Amino acid sequence: MTKKRLDLDLPAYAYGLNRYEEIFIRLGVVLLCLILIATLFGFGGGGGIWEYTRGDVKEGIAITYPPTLRVEDSSQLRINIPVSSGEMTVLAINADFLKDMHIQQILPQPLYSKFIDGNIVYYFWTKPSDHILSINWLLEPQKTGWIKAHLSTGEGAKMNVALFVYP
Repeated sequence: MTKKRLDLDLPAYAYGLNRYEEIFIRLGVVLLCLILIATLFGFGGGGGIWEYTRGDVKEGIAITYPPTLRVEDSSQLRINIPVSSGEMTVLAINADFLKDMHIQQILPQPLYSKFIDGNIVYYFWTKPSDHILSINWLLEPQKTGWIKAHLSTGEGAKMNVALFVYP
């Protein structure tokens, strides 16, 4: 006795699905898996399941940021720097970076800021008992592509960071 195509022992045929319905279901499962993986990597806004941390406070500067940013969607950037010996701690960031990013909030708020040599320099009041100043930036990217930040502290520590922004 010869087997016909409909006599195969495949689970899809056991439920009464034809060949086209089986292909449609398999493609749907693959598409849902791809959407889930993209969401885990941060595509869709709100960041992914992890953040990058570069540098070390002992070396002078550490920054924590999401690997991808979405245009016009808020993201948090956390910068940790050691407190300087005086009552002021200084952080400078290139003006081109801030031209492409809209700053929604900086915590703690700087006492004041100045524009010096293509950088915006922020001055933060710190207590001598503090060892690390943690600055949280709430940013909203305004353009897509790579945006580069050049950070430096009053103590001479420097770091370059490139953030990828997608539409």
